[in-house]
Amino acid sequence: PPPALAELQTEFTGLMNDAGIDRVQALDTALRIVVANRMCEDYSGVSRDELIGQPFFDVYPAARAWPAIGEALDQALQGRRSFVPAELG
Repeated sequence: PPPALAELQTEFTGLMNDAGIDRVQALDTALRIVVANRMCEDYSGVSRDELIGQPFFDVYPAARAWPAIGEALDQALQGRRSFVPAELG
């Protein structure tokens, strides 16, 4: 798409992520947070700007003990989509 349209799509996607009730974040292959929505800020108590670039387990150390988190990360590192219901992580 043209640059202006791509920017609008990116902005719209960000607004949709922030409008939801789910925590949505993306990690790189080193498990650093590269994208986080408003709910992640609310849950962690850390601003989005501070979350970006941080290792996932530094921000959420208790997540190491949650099997659903480990399984979701394994799936993601294999190039698959992953999802963890709130009650499991």
